Amino acid sequence: MSSTVVVALPRHEQDWAQYVQVASEAFAQPCTDIAALRTEALTRVAIVDDEVVAGAMAFLSGQFFGRRAVRAGCLSTVCVGAAWRGHGVARKVVDALVGDLRAAGAIVCPLWTPAVGVYRRWGWEIAGVAQRWSVDVRSLRTLPAEPGEVVSGLGEGSQSLRNAIARYSNGPLERPEWWWEWKYSKESGRSLYHLVTRDNRPRGVLGYRMQPVEPWGYDLLVSDFWAEDAAAARGLYRFLGRHGSQARTVHFEPGVLPALPSLLWELPQHEASQHGWYPWMLRLLDVSGALTQRGWAAGVHGRLDLEIHDAAKQPRRLVLEVSDGTAAVSEGGTGAVRLSSGQLASWYAGALGAHDLKNLSGSVIQDATASLMAALTGAHGGWLPDAF
Repeated sequence: MSSTVVVALPRHEQDWAQYVQVASEAFAQPCTDIAALRTEALTRVAIVDDEVVAGAMAFLSGQFFGRRAVRAGCLSTVCVGAAWRGHGVARKVVDALVGDLRAAGAIVCPLWTPAVGVYRRWGWEIAGVAQRWSVDVRSLRTLPAEPGEVVSGLGEGSQSLRNAIARYSNGPLERPEWWWEWKYSKESGRSLYHLVTRDNRPRGVLGYRMQPVEPWGYDLLVSDFWAEDAAAARGLYRFLGRHGSQARTVHFEPGVLPALPSLLWELPQHEASQHGWYPWMLRLLDVSGALTQRGWAAGVHGRLDLEIHDAAKQPRRLVLEVSDGTAAVSEGGTGAVRLSSGQLASWYAGALGAHDLKNLSGSVIQDATASLMAALTGAHGGWLPDAF
C-alpha cells in the first residue's frame, strides 16, 4: 500500500463510474444516490494509479435547531474499496470534503452511520437515534374520521407546511426544492400525497411505497409523515388504513417518526412495535457560527464559560451568553464547562438533558449549570427525519 493516494474532484465520467462501483460494493447494493445527487452535491474521490478507490459527497441544506435553520453540509455515501480499508483513505477524503463545506459556508455537518467509533474520532458525536415503527394496518382503520381530503401529489404549499412543522424539532433539514424529485422519482416506487381542507389549504404530507409480501398482499413503507395537528395526523393514518383489504402492516421507515410519535396516543391498544436503527451524528464545523446562529429557548437567560477540547487542537475557551432565544459568543472566559467537540455537538442538537450532562466522561458540570444547558436547548432530543 505504498502507492500515492490523491484526493481530488472527480475528473471525468470514468471517475464517476468507478466511484459508483466502489459504493455499490461497499454497501452491497446498487448505489443510485451518486447519480441523483451529482449535480447538487460536493464530491471528493481518492485516486491511486488513476483508479478511484474511495469517495464521499455532501450537499448543502438548512438544518433546524431551536426553530432556526443553520447552514448544514450533509455528508453521504462515504465508501472505500475493500483493498484500501484501514489505511486512512476515508479520513483523507472526508477531511478534504469538510474543507469544501467550510468554504461553501456550512457550519454544521450531519450524517447517518453505524460506524460510530470512526466518526467520533473525527469529531462527530451522536445527536439522535432513529426508530422504525410498525403497526397493523387494521388498527389505523379504527381511528375517528376527520374533515379533509387526501390528494395525490405534493401540492402547492406542502413544502412550506413541512418546513413549518419541522422547525419545531432539533435536527430536521430545511429541505431544498430538489429533495422531492430525488426521493420520489418514478424509479423510487414511492408515492406522495397531501391532506387538504375545503379551502384547499394543505395540512399534512404523506409519502410511501408498497412492498409485496408472501404469499399475497403487501406492506406499506412510509417515508414521509407530516401533520399540522392531531386531527391531520388521524386523517393521514386513516388514509393508510384504507389499504386494509390487501395490506397487512404499515412500517414507518427509520427516523420518519420521532421517538414518541403521536401514533401512540391514537391507537386504542398498544399495537405498535418499535425497532432500533443506527444513529445520526453531528459535527460543528464553525463553533462560534453554530452557537450564534442556532435558536435558543425563549425566556431563558444565562452565561456559559466553555472550554472545548479537540484531539487535534489546543483547548479553546469561549463565553456563550444567551438572552431570550439569541446568543453572543466571545473568546476567553473561565472554561468552567469542559466539553469535547463531540459532546458540544451532542448538546447543541438537544440530545443531552441535565442528567446526561452531569455524567459526561471527562467533564465536571455543576447542577445549576447542567439545568441551564438543558433549558437552553429545550432538551427535546435530536430528531433527523431525512434520509441521505
